[in-house]
Amino acid sequence: MPTPTTYTYSLSQDFPQGKINPDKLTTEIKNSSIVTALDHIDVNVDVVDLLFKDVLSAADKTTLDADAAGHPKGGLIQAHDNTPNPAVIQEVVFPTPQYTIRKPVPLGTIRNYSFCPNFADKTTWYADALRVTDEAVGAGDGANTVFQLAHGNGSVAGEAILDMAHGKVTDEDTLAPHPVRQPGGGSYLLIVKLAGVAAVERVFGETSGGDYTADYATGVITFFAAPGNGVAVTASYFYSPANAGSTYFIAPASPNKLTIDTAEAAFTQDWQMNDNIVSAVFMINPGNPGGPKIEIPGTRAKLKRFTDVVNYTRGSFPTLKAGGGGVRGLAHDLDQLRWEFGDPIQLKSSWGLELRLWLEHHRPFGGELCNVTYYGFEEAE
Repeated sequence: MPTPTTYTYSLSQDFPQGKINPDKLTTEIKNSSIVTALDHIDVNVDVVDLLFKDVLSAADKTTLDADAAGHPKGGLIQAHDNTPNPAVIQEVVFPTPQYTIRKPVPLGTIRNYSFCPNFADKTTWYADALRVTDEAVGAGDGANTVFQLAHGNGSVAGEAILDMAHGKVTDEDTLAPHPVRQPGGGSYLLIVKLAGVAAVERVFGETSGGDYTADYATGVITFFAAPGNGVAVTASYFYSPANAGSTYFIAPASPNKLTIDTAEAAFTQDWQMNDNIVSAVFMINPGNPGGPKIEIPGTRAKLKRFTDVVNYTRGSFPTLKAGGGGVRGLAHDLDQLRWEFGDPIQLKSSWGLELRLWLEHHRPFGGELCNVTYYGFEEAE
């Protein structure tokens, strides 16, 4: 029957420089010719105890410490590599092209929040929206108060005007159009002008004031007082086109890198999954740097059913009850699911890396709310 046996050494007298790395010593013993298994290593100030699961044979004892009677010992003890373990580096290798993303776990960086649009409301699909500048909407006649924009469901089925004025997207006031995909616009806000002078939309939640209200789903502008005869009505805005527009882009600002470690999905209990949810990582095409970005093979995920959504998550939060009032609240109870990425996704601006999330056929979900929030940290490359 095996007899667990402890062999005791002096840290200061037997080990090189008086230091020990228990992890490395364990590996060194396992990789040696010693047959008897090591159970564990205890270090208490200057005392180092090596507990084996049985008595070492004479050969094993010689390999371990050269059977030296005094100090220092020889064998593996004297030759021990006591240098610290290297920092743990996680790597993701993409099969084509052969690029490796190194992902150290940094501390003290800036936390980053990325708020996706509401996939049940096309008026929030801002990241892939198209811009219209100074559209000639019509001319006043002193009586008409209702004007129709060239886009929106009132004009084209499946379209919607982007609404960044009513709190539908968190931090909407800080969002700015992408300079490459959506050039020339400094804001996503609808701008309506009368004879070249900007009119004022009624403030969100108020019952008075302002010059007009807008129905962003239909593209209808309603003035409280009819524009005068011959007064030109123009508008600049963004719109989400039919059968398109759901793509959401997550990327760091240059010259930074963004590491995404967590995500949360939120959806009211009346939502309907009318389309597949797709995500993938894209990068600059090395063969055509100025052209469209290419999808990195192996990074795509497609969720076809609600069970796919659940299977990708690491847990859920308690249901939030409907509340907040009719204007600013939710009418339905809200459920939340959480992702914790075991291997965080790192996006480098120097490679043009970006995570894209979209509905495969750009069909809006049914219900009140369905969106995703990504959490991570951004730092210089």
